Amino acid sequence: MILRYDLIENRGHDIQTISLNVWHINDNDRHELPKSSYGQFYSDEVYIIRWKYKLIPIGTERKVDISRDRVAYWIWQGINANLNEKGISAIMNVFLTEEKGAHVC
Repeated sequence: MILRYDLIENRGHDIQTISLNVWHINDNDRHELPKSSYGQFYSDEVYIIRWKYKLIPIGTERKVDISRDRVAYWIWQGINANLNEKGISAIMNVFLTEEKGAHVC
């Protein structure tokens, strides 16, 4: 967990990772990478990364987890990746972000 504290609002929160998924985009399709390959991006490839996380309030009297799941997406487009795969990754990201709940793209 990562601890964050907002001095203006006088409250803080922990950031808790729920899951991380990485897809490799290749020939009009996506393939989920194994965890052992996370962080290994290549300049001629395209990837979509999904981080599911939760903000947990701290410094309050409540000890109950009242936060909701959140999702952030990133597209990693290698400098030498072909234009077709770059375009497909943008379209796939639109479909992926249709899941319910708050998210950031």
